[in-house]
Amino acid sequence: MTKMTPEQKIRFLKICSQLKENNPKMEWADLRFLSLGDDEAVHLTQSLAGNTTLRALDLSNNQIGEIGAKAVADFVKNSSLKKLNFASNRLGNEGALALARSLKGSSLQELCLGDNQIGDMGVNAFAEALKQNTSLTWLSFHGNQVGDNGAVALANSLNQNKTLTLLSLFHNKVGEQGGQAFVKVLDQNVAIQELFLQKNNVSENAQATIEQQLKLNRRLARVSGGQAAMIDISDVEVGATKQQFLTELRTKNPRLIVLDAENSLRTRVVATPHCRCI
Repeated sequence: MTKMTPEQKIRFLKICSQLKENNPKMEWADLRFLSLGDDEAVHLTQSLAGNTTLRALDLSNNQIGEIGAKAVADFVKNSSLKKLNFASNRLGNEGALALARSLKGSSLQELCLGDNQIGDMGVNAFAEALKQNTSLTWLSFHGNQVGDNGAVALANSLNQNKTLTLLSLFHNKVGEQGGQAFVKVLDQNVAIQELFLQKNNVSENAQATIEQQLKLNRRLARVSGGQAAMIDISDVEVGATKQQFLTELRTKNPRLIVLDAENSLRTRVVATPHCRCI
């Protein structure tokens, strides 16, 4: 383990002091590349006791392990933190378990746990937490050791979770079983807009099917969010669940234009030149 340099220690203690003062101007704490270990993580959370202003915390590229992760997790579940970058540390499965438990009741929206030696055990804990969590929209496990077991658990959790929009399993150990689990769930889930499965062992066919469903989800999100008055579904397959979702959107907005295979984009644009394509 690399020891902190005097300069790193001075910077770390200065930031801790500012956080302890609960400075309203300090909404983001940048603690990257400071060679922080478990002791420093514990000291940091002690400085954060009572802090109500911090919204984003970057602890990436340090040496924090299970003990430090548990200390940070205790802070997360009792704070108003929105973004936490914990990439490139030494959390392991036990650290992931602690952070998964912290999601209950937390307001965290974005969490990055890439490159942390996390396997199926840690990811399975997050899968359970996601079934009830309603705040997290962005979750990354890139560069870990997640296999089919963890991928299937995450996919199944998306049957209940309706708020997560981005999930990254880039560069893990996911195989075809995990890929097909996402193919299946994306036929139902309309929330996920980005799913990264590159550098795994998922077939090209499965990834192509997933991308088609993600494309549809992105278009549905723009329409439901009021960012578009027209949706083109002529080049994607629409399952029963998403067709029902689309029907509900049209009920709420009778002026919504839906372009399908029989009502081509080219024909519609000629007929209504002022409509903007998606």
